[in-house]
Amino acid sequence: MFNFNKSKQNYRLLIKVLLVVISSGYIFHVIRQEQSSFYIVFEHFTAADKLYIFCFIALLLLFSILNWFFEILKWKTLVTQVFKITFQTAALQTLISHAVGVFTPNRVGDFAMKLSFFETKYRKRILGLNFSNNFIQMLITILFGGVGILILHQKIIKLVNFQYVEWFIGVFFFLVVFGLFFKKYLHKTYHSIKLNLQLNWNTFVKVAFFSSLRYFIFSHQYYLLGWFLGWDIAYLSAMPYIFLMYFVVSFLPSIFVLDAALKAGIGIYLFGFLGVSTYVILAISALMWLLNFALPALLGNFFMLRFNYRYTYHKPVTL
Repeated sequence: MFNFNKSKQNYRLLIKVLLVVISSGYIFHVIRQEQSSFYIVFEHFTAADKLYIFCFIALLLLFSILNWFFEILKWKTLVTQVFKITFQTAALQTLISHAVGVFTPNRVGDFAMKLSFFETKYRKRILGLNFSNNFIQMLITILFGGVGILILHQKIIKLVNFQYVEWFIGVFFFLVVFGLFFKKYLHKTYHSIKLNLQLNWNTFVKVAFFSSLRYFIFSHQYYLLGWFLGWDIAYLSAMPYIFLMYFVVSFLPSIFVLDAALKAGIGIYLFGFLGVSTYVILAISALMWLLNFALPALLGNFFMLRFNYRYTYHKPVTL
């Protein structure tokens, strides 16, 4: 006799294994492509004192652990508006979703995977919370990017020619015309989304604070790697360029496996004005990707296979 439950379990296991294989395959493919960049880092490590290397690697890993600690804390804080979940549950959901999002454009896999942890009737709300999570992080990136623009505004004006100004004006008018034609539909969609994006003030402040700490951590991790790899740039001179780089990257569509190449390309262009070697920027971008994207994704893949992540015991919060 056909066992439906057994077949369903096998189907889920097959999906798990397939996702893990695709995610891990993409990661190792990128590492292989970027091996020349990692070789530059390896040369610096072999030339340094062993104790110094140990302390530096420990510091880099600490930065990455803190980065993801606050990302998990953000998700726990947001979901707590609907369900009471533990930090461990939030960690599994965050890392597994990240592992799936590695090979999908614009975090689509991350969004879809987080929805799978909850019952259908709650998924619109969870989707709204996830959008809020990403929006607040982008808002922090824009704020720091604004600081970078204010500091570097004279250099930026020289880089932007009239052709790009015309292009931006054209896009602006297109959006205005599009909005007028679809005003009614957009208004209805806005109110539908707004219901699921609602955050109380305390939650918003907490998530914004955790997002700021994340930004502080990975932007300084970038500077620390540059310093280790030998760029001769003062802290106050380098940080505005780092802020500007993350600001530009945040508006460009990409997938995580191309994140290193994207940041490297923009970083090479911006730090070229400070005389930083192309190879140094490539090495920084590759190592940042390895520490903050690849390793957490591999950990998420392990959790996907090791644990039953389809939690059904969430307790709704009474508001």
